[in-house]
Amino acid sequence: MKQPKRPILAVTMGDAAGVGPELCLRLLQEAEKGHTDFTPVVIGAAGILERVSKPTGIPFRSHVISKEDDLKIEGLPKGVVLDEGVIENPGVVEPGKVQAVCGRASMEFVRAAVKGVQKGIFDAIVTAPLNKEALHLGGG
Repeated sequence: MKQPKRPILAVTMGDAAGVGPELCLRLLQEAEKGHTDFTPVVIGAAGILERVSKPTGIPFRSHVISKEDDLKIEGLPKGVVLDEGVIENPGVVEPGKVQAVCGRASMEFVRAAVKGVQKGIFDAIVTAPLNKEALHLGGG
């Protein structure tokens, strides 16, 4: 008997200076262990996830796809990171500080998730916490 298709959830990283990156790392870790009933696709910045993995001790081993790559997510059993390329230098992000770069990036992550749902790539969207002040500073 054929297994039913696992839903593919777009999970936006939220504010790069907030708790979102750590939450996404924890989700990817759970997916890697096979503890999710869906395939998470974290839409965010791989460099931020790598940076946050060090102090938290949460390993970052997920497959990274750039936004230019074909979204061939079907068949990937574990979590995937879709790097939108909007935070080129993770070092500019100061944890805990409201920043325009984080607001702009958060908006781009959500836009990418919405486009993915519209194209039928993702079945649903989940967002990590967004900072409204950062969104406004970023032009949203």
